[in-house]
Amino acid sequence: MGQGAAVTLRAQRIEQAGRIDLPGGALALQASGTAAGPAIDIGAGSTTSVAGFAVDGGAGLRVWGQAGSITATAAAGPIQIAGTLDASAAAGSAGGWSGGDGGRLVLRAAGDGGTLQLHTGAALLARGGSGAGAATGVADRGGRLEVDVATGDPAGSTPPRPDGPSLATQLAR
Repeated sequence: MGQGAAVTLRAQRIEQAGRIDLPGGALALQASGTAAGPAIDIGAGSTTSVAGFAVDGGAGLRVWGQAGSITATAAAGPIQIAGTLDASAAAGSAGGWSGGDGGRLVLRAAGDGGTLQLHTGAALLARGGSGAGAATGVADRGGRLEVDVATGDPAGSTPPRPDGPSLATQLAR
């Protein structure tokens, strides 16, 4: 798919164990959920990306496309993440600037059994650019993370740091 594509996947249960790459796009994962297992499972080693992109126009002209959004919604049951969700600004060339704002990650599991379970290897990325906007006086901004869960106790989650508090404790601070 091309830059800026919008894709919606709807199912009782969604398991992402590979690579989804929608540069600057919008990805919606919508699961109704079940009593057994996570409604949405972003598996270990998987990458789901709506990161920004750069287009080389020649003669030293480079145009940056903004990062997109990933929205994962579980009507019932948990969202489990052990892979990477990436809504970062476009990556720069070696030694060069990247450009644009970070995108949006929205994780909703507000129904029965709704928790967010982050496991070892989970990465939620929405980095802003490294300064391409500085030349115009407009700074690139970081992205946005929105989390809405039914319960603040993410049973089965791995703390973000081996000696650190659970995600629920960090969000409550």
